[in-house]
Amino acid sequence: MKTSLLALAALPLSSAQDLTVNGTSVIVRQEDTPILGIFNREMLILIILIILAGYILTRVWSMMRAKQREKEEAGLAEEMKVTQLKREREKMKLLMEEAKKSYYKRELSEEGAKELLFDYKQRLMEVEAELKKLGELPAVPKQ
Repeated sequence: MKTSLLALAALPLSSAQDLTVNGTSVIVRQEDTPILGIFNREMLILIILIILAGYILTRVWSMMRAKQREKEEAGLAEEMKVTQLKREREKMKLLMEEAKKSYYKRELSEEGAKELLFDYKQRLMEVEAELKKLGELPAVPKQ
């Protein structure tokens, strides 16, 4: 059976074939035939497995990093909220003092002062409840 090298490359190889090239009989085994002229089957499988393992490890690492970033961002958002609530608590306390001073100077009527103090105290209690919920304010023991 005479074949050219191009025809030899196009032939599917079974486990072993006896081919004649330029008058010389050659036994070709599939295990010895390199794929793409460089890698044999085992090397190609190993390369594919290494690439697949690298891809999987990279995906797992990136997912873990994304979760860590989310936790950090959530922590920062909570810290910012706590800071904002503490500032608002101090502002309510100052506004209550200012309302009392204005009442003592007779700039506010008794009715207006009571209304302002009630509103400020109500907002102060809401802010402190929120801080307590976030764990930034110790619980007041009941007597």
